[in-house]
Amino acid sequence: MKKNILFAAFILLSATIFGQTKNSDNNFNLGVAAFQAGNYEKAAAYFTESLNELPTTNCMVNRAITYYYLGDTCKFCGDLDRAYKLGDTTAAKLFKENCSITKIIDKVPDSLLQKHPKAKYIEIRHTKCDPDSIVTLFSGDSEKTWSNVISFESDEVYTIVEIMPEFPGGEESRNQYLAQNIIYPLAAAQNGIEGIVYVSFVVDKNGEVRNVKILRGIGGGCDEEAVRVVKRMPKWKPGTQNGKPVNVLFNMPIYYVLSNPTKSGNRK
Repeated sequence: MKKNILFAAFILLSATIFGQTKNSDNNFNLGVAAFQAGNYEKAAAYFTESLNELPTTNCMVNRAITYYYLGDTCKFCGDLDRAYKLGDTTAAKLFKENCSITKIIDKVPDSLLQKHPKAKYIEIRHTKCDPDSIVTLFSGDSEKTWSNVISFESDEVYTIVEIMPEFPGGEESRNQYLAQNIIYPLAAAQNGIEGIVYVSFVVDKNGEVRNVKILRGIGGGCDEEAVRVVKRMPKWKPGTQNGKPVNVLFNMPIYYVLSNPTKSGNRK
């Protein structure tokens, strides 16, 4: 069905060509004829010659459709993107339908909520064959609060990706791990210290936990105990972007509540 739609667009465009030089026009028409004869490689070559003589969005879109039939998604989307940015409405429609990928993440990471407390959801948008993504944070009234272009080709650490890191077994298993392994420090128990310790760490592309730090502590040995247990966590399922594992910054609250304030050494 998609090929039929693209073919119809191709025929429409070939009938409206105008304003080209003689050589460009000739190569364009030869490209149309080659495409209609099913010789897509020759058609792409003719369209390229036409574009070299006189770049037009019309020819870009036709060459893009030819690349589609050749199975070259990257060149298909690349030509559409160029024509789209030059204002071609047909290219815009085909690009959005076939090349632009958008994902909505409802759960905003704590690291972003600290800077943008009104944030409600995240939109990640990227193009096929393009490693860069545009990440936009939206507030409750759908207004943008933060936007950034990020590239996932380096070894950098990122705050938000399409699929965030996950503790083996999920969030419930992570909470069980913390409850079973954190021991309430003696000093904290004796002094009635309770509260939340905020821990920051990186889940790298291999799932290893590293760079464990305290963002906000409560003292009494609770901070050190939180770091100890986080460092001993098993390997996580790493976060991914465009299907590739990446390094991701992860912030996590650890709650300390005294079940029996008179007894020391209790587990969390």
